[in-house]
Amino acid sequence: MKTEKMEKKIEALKKFFIISNAAFDFMDTITAAVGSIPDKGSDMRKLHREALNELNIEKPDLEKIDSLISQMEIIATLSK
Repeated sequence: MKTEKMEKKIEALKKFFIISNAAFDFMDTITAAVGSIPDKGSDMRKLHREALNELNIEKPDLEKIDSLISQMEIIATLSK
C-alpha cells in the first residue's frame, strides 16, 4: 500500500506532466497559427507523454518515472 507521502508525490508529478503536455499542445497551436509545422515527434515531448501515461495507471512504476526524468535531464542538458 502506498504511503500518503508517496501519493502526494505521484499527484504532484501528475499535475506537472499534465501541465507540460498542455504546454507542448499550446506551443503547437502557436506554431501552426504563424504558419509553421509543429514538431510533434520531439524526444522530450514523447518522454513527457510517456511519463503522464505511466502516472495515470493504477500502480505506476516509479523507477520508470525516474528513468524518464533522467532522460529528460540529459536532453535538456544537450540542448543548452
